Amino acid sequence: VERLDYLVKQGKALERRVLSTLSDEYKDATIFYDVTLKADAHKHTQIDLIAIIDRRIYVFECKAYNVRLIGSWGDKKVFAQYKTPIEIDNPIMQNQYHIKSLSKVLFHGEDQYANIVVFGDYATYDYQQMPKHTRVSKSRDLKKNIDNLKNYLTQIDLDTLEEIKTEL
Repeated sequence: VERLDYLVKQGKALERRVLSTLSDEYKDATIFYDVTLKADAHKHTQIDLIAIIDRRIYVFECKAYNVRLIGSWGDKKVFAQYKTPIEIDNPIMQNQYHIKSLSKVLFHGEDQYANIVVFGDYATYDYQQMPKHTRVSKSRDLKKNIDNLKNYLTQIDLDTLEEIKTEL
């Protein structure tokens, strides 16, 4: 229980760091923090952060892991290399599920959203050939990854953007 409490605190601290980076680097961004959506008839999903930057939507999953992760970006589960490896939900696929739920609520295709997973500074991973709308980042590299994704996302028209802001 103590370890879980520690990990939750670390995760919230990472979320706040990402929020601070977004606020500092993108003064005109609209940011939504800790968004809960209905995923289907029986389940809800919680999104750490959603940012609208330069009329593009970025969805963030923050994981304060500081271990080596082993697995493919498309695997449902990956392994965290603690003393004894443990199987965990793949954060990339977890965030893709968030995007799928978000696209149902906002009525836009999943390709309208950037999938950004932010890890702790000491995490290591080797995800090969991820989809073009997906980035895995450390918090210090966040701006570089967001700016790189702009090339792959279409800007949303202003009327639709206002609808999205109202809905969120």
